[in-house]
Amino acid sequence: MKHQRFLFTAAVLAIACIPASECAAQTSDHGTPAKLISPAANTPSPAVKQKVAEEYGKLPLSFEANHGQTDPKVKFLSRGPGYKLFLLPNEAVLTLERERRAKPAKKLAAFPRFPEAPEREASPPEIIRMSLLGAAANAAVTGVEQMPGKSNYFIGNDPSQWRTNVPNYAKVRYQGVYRGIDLVYHGSGQQLEYDFIVAPGADPRQIRLGLKGAKRLELTPEGDLLLGTSGEPARLHKPVVYQELEGKRRAIDGQFVLAAKNTVKFSVGKYDRSQPLIIDPVLAYSTLLGGNGFDQAFGIAVDTSGNAYVTGLTSSTNFATPGAFSTTLKNCGTAANPVTCDEAFVAQLNPTGNTLGYVTYLGGTGFSEGTGIAVFGGNAYVMGTTSASDFPTLNAAQATLKGGQSAFVTQLNATGSALVFSTYLGGSGTEFSGFGRGNTIAVDSTGNAYVTGTTTSGDFPTPVGAFQTTPGGGAFRSADGATTWNAINSGLTSPNITAFAVDPTIPTDNTVYVGTSDAGMFKSTTGGQSWVAINNGLGTRSVNALVIDPHTPSSLYVGSFNGVYKSADSGTTWAAVNTGLVIAGTNTVADVQALAINPATTGTTATLYAGGTSGMFTSSNGGTTWTSLNAGFPLTNGVPTTPNVTSIVIDPTTPTALYIGIAFPGGVFKSLDGGTTWTAVNTGLTFSNSTEAFGITALAIDAKATPSNVYATTQDGVGVYKTANGGTSWSAVNTGLTDLNVFGIVADPTATGTLYVGTLSTGVDQQRVIELHRSCAGGRSGHSRERLRGFVCRAALCNEI
Repeated sequence: MKHQRFLFTAAVLAIACIPASECAAQTSDHGTPAKLISPAANTPSPAVKQKVAEEYGKLPLSFEANHGQTDPKVKFLSRGPGYKLFLLPNEAVLTLERERRAKPAKKLAAFPRFPEAPEREASPPEIIRMSLLGAAANAAVTGVEQMPGKSNYFIGNDPSQWRTNVPNYAKVRYQGVYRGIDLVYHGSGQQLEYDFIVAPGADPRQIRLGLKGAKRLELTPEGDLLLGTSGEPARLHKPVVYQELEGKRRAIDGQFVLAAKNTVKFSVGKYDRSQPLIIDPVLAYSTLLGGNGFDQAFGIAVDTSGNAYVTGLTSSTNFATPGAFSTTLKNCGTAANPVTCDEAFVAQLNPTGNTLGYVTYLGGTGFSEGTGIAVFGGNAYVMGTTSASDFPTLNAAQATLKGGQSAFVTQLNATGSALVFSTYLGGSGTEFSGFGRGNTIAVDSTGNAYVTGTTTSGDFPTPVGAFQTTPGGGAFRSADGATTWNAINSGLTSPNITAFAVDPTIPTDNTVYVGTSDAGMFKSTTGGQSWVAINNGLGTRSVNALVIDPHTPSSLYVGSFNGVYKSADSGTTWAAVNTGLVIAGTNTVADVQALAINPATTGTTATLYAGGTSGMFTSSNGGTTWTSLNAGFPLTNGVPTTPNVTSIVIDPTTPTALYIGIAFPGGVFKSLDGGTTWTAVNTGLTFSNSTEAFGITALAIDAKATPSNVYATTQDGVGVYKTANGGTSWSAVNTGLTDLNVFGIVADPTATGTLYVGTLSTGVDQQRVIELHRSCAGGRSGHSRERLRGFVCRAALCNEI
């Protein structure tokens, strides 16, 4: 039986003990303390480490009973790299790690000779909720087939909050979710599976699935159901419906039906109603592919004989097959402390998916991944990205790595044993090629390869005759109220602008600062006509947020994935100011996605607010020390709330009044006492059939209005919402917006009712469309659109778009 598989590897908390001599002490189910063992005397041998890694990769998926380690509404949960699954009485909640955009490769401090894998910048999680509409409210939810492993939680220093000996089960059964219908979640290896089991005489038309979190639902001509997300859509293949009759499986016609908005039903053909019926959404063709490490596939192609070709990322040391072009992963550590590199892989499978033709590594001493693949004449053509300066090249159009991360294009022979050609493709910036948005390479009937992606390189190779030979992104300035815009990119080495700040004390030829996602900070003293990098002490890290002290404009603050950096000399030098700005219970600096400064404070007594995935923090001394504000948030079903903060706004007319936008669990919180206590203000910020608030991407405050109006944009594709009563109620204000995937908003501080929003949609072949809307009516009209650039190449002829 094949089943729906969510493409995220599941893992359970466990310790594998191989020979007794290597595991001299254990903790029993009764919690008997283990004896302390000398680490030096009991260091496992390399062979044992390898064995543990292999066995760990074979651990079956399991479901933990909820013994207080999560929200009490949750009955069972399962975790794996990139996802968490929560099973509630009438719904399943899948929290997916959203796509992470790669940052340029740097050097590892411990291994200065080797580049590190580029970091993937954190984004709010993608949340898909599958509810059972009209299901029984009191359906019994039980664990079935208890497994020998236990989970233990020793979090914090309060033993009363620890959870030990939490049982794990192989299956979770929802009995009688509908009259005569059970739902069973279980695993096969590390695949997540679920079946609807319809008893004799029961009516499968009772089953209705409510799907929330998907930006759209779409049925393909093949009958698959696509659940649109911010990245690659999740795909539920056409359900397999069958009965077991006289020991044989009899297929029954079945398909998805879109019954209403976000509602899916099953259409089932004629069947024997005196026998049980199984309804099983399934991947029509799937096989586990990988080794003893982390493996992730990004692209697949099929040749005329039905053979499948797969490319992606691997850290598995036992993945490649004998005779392949590369059978050993490179070492990104040292001889004394080896660390295997993450490399691209290319695999060929036969038409039934049960035999490997070949698997080869493809990479160098750095990070590499394959993001797209095509096949012509039995040869695999692979597109990807790499930070390795020794990536294998042959017959190359570009033989050297110019920037921190470049695209690559490689052709392998039919047996995967040799290169036909392999080349870098990039400039002095950073290239991206895919990350799940569709195939990035195609081959025509004569063997020419066409690739597409995105670049931050101003010197990306574009020969004479290309459609567009200069970048189209970067910074722009308007001096006429946004009627016209002019590019201001002289000196900017990155067009990926993430934050702006203007010195408010200089009315003409403003001093302007910009932050970028991959090149740090830049400054202009000519109103943007020319720029210089100002990264002394900051480096080229990604800038998530930027604020300027309005009364002491020489003081600047940057929010990053490594906390907050401050400059007291107009950006000449920077220093980290992260004392107290740490993840609870650790010494790890918290990431900062949002910053705000109390406009009534300044200098060394400036009050700052910082937010990110570790919640809210404040500083009352210009960033010298920080204090967590998370204790002031209300409990969520008895569990402390750690909000994932995406935006912070302060009402300048009442600086102790703050609003913060939350990606997860969602909604807006308000404080009237400078962040000491918080209240959720989400009436109207929910779908009509739910109490769960929208995930918030950005907030803006129009302080010229009386009282101040607050605007929120959401990650649920429902546009802009407004409150005119301090958050007591919200309403949608989307008239004129042609795209409701709004990700940014700002209010004109000089004129009430004038706002600007930015929307982000993903199109074909990595082209992103940014739609800029301007409203002069407090959120009731919109216009204008422009497109970010990518690149399209045939062989060595590239066009920037």
